[in-house]
Amino acid sequence: MDERGEDVMGIFYDKDRNVFIDEDGFIIYTMNALVTTNDLFMFRHDKEYMLVPHRSIKGAFCEIYYPEDDNDEIR
Repeated sequence: MDERGEDVMGIFYDKDRNVFIDEDGFIIYTMNALVTTNDLFMFRHDKEYMLVPHRSIKGAFCEIYYPEDDNDEIR
């Protein structure tokens, strides 16, 4: 649970391996069970952090993190 009392699942995208990883470091093989296909498409398109409703747990959310790229930093 986060500070608002809501269930939030952290998901991290590893763009080098093209996989999603949960908070415990395990690869997620069934992303469609967690988020909608449209949410996944928008995440890959926008390439930035997203907070979306969990697909199968009412009242829960998924925080999906896109990795920061060293090339994107302002110099």
